[in-house]
Amino acid sequence: MHWKKEDWEKVLFSDEVRISIFGSDSIHYVQRRVGEAGLPACLVPTMKYPVSVMVWGCMSRSRVGRLQILEGTVNAEKYINCVLEPKLLSLARDIFGQDVPFIFQQDGAPCHTAKKCMK
Repeated sequence: MHWKKEDWEKVLFSDEVRISIFGSDSIHYVQRRVGEAGLPACLVPTMKYPVSVMVWGCMSRSRVGRLQILEGTVNAEKYINCVLEPKLLSLARDIFGQDVPFIFQQDGAPCHTAKKCMK
């Protein structure tokens, strides 16, 4: 609330998303009346194993970093080995310059908050 423009210029925001070709694979709720259970209007099609890809990216107030494609499920080990160690610092240098302090902002996903990652 009390930050100035200069404070926001030092933040590197980061997140990942799983993109599915079939659409969202989250839970869908359908309301229906008694006797409507089998009607097409009351059904939502699903796919057992949708084709999807996990993508990680970052951005600052002024620039966007390169995307990193992640294979399979992202746990702390994969997050460290595929994002933090090989990508994060080089992207931060590209965005902020060499040896410029920055704030790395990520959400509370388990792979982000694992003790290994916080270390």
